[in-house]
Amino acid sequence: MFHLDNVKQIIPKCRRLHIKENCSKELTKMAFLKLAPMAEKVEVRKNIFDSETDISKFLALNLNSVSFNDWRKPFELELNDLLVANIGNLSIQTANITEKKLNRFLKLWMKGNHTFYRPKSIELSFRNEMNREEVFKGIKCEAVPDDEYWGILKRRDGKKLIILPAGNFILIKFQRT
Repeated sequence: MFHLDNVKQIIPKCRRLHIKENCSKELTKMAFLKLAPMAEKVEVRKNIFDSETDISKFLALNLNSVSFNDWRKPFELELNDLLVANIGNLSIQTANITEKKLNRFLKLWMKGNHTFYRPKSIELSFRNEMNREEVFKGIKCEAVPDDEYWGILKRRDGKKLIILPAGNFILIKFQRT
């Protein structure tokens, strides 16, 4: 941990920062907070979040691409975590969020006029398949001719959100006009 500042001075920019699962929780947290801003893409292979460590403050950082990946211990997500996300391309494998919370996120996105909502895409993988009817309950979405998409949501300001499912995986892509 003491050498992280030295690493940052020696290597001020890098394409990829990969933090493996064999790092301690403390080292993983410190490495992420100190080194992630200098990397184009960050991959963390350990769930370091618990009741004391809120995932929201990590998702709110202004980063290009972050992937959290831990199949043994799912990442607990709340509605607010998705609303504060400030990462261009975010991937979370395995996410634990209810259909109801995902539905609420979509409704808030539809109603909102978030001129500065940064994510271009959010990939969420789940242990179980999501129930499409629960995710879209009470939401009007554009009809899609084939089954490639779950739906295309359009806001009044012209922004679109596309949901592409594949089993227990959902990709949410945001399109700007």
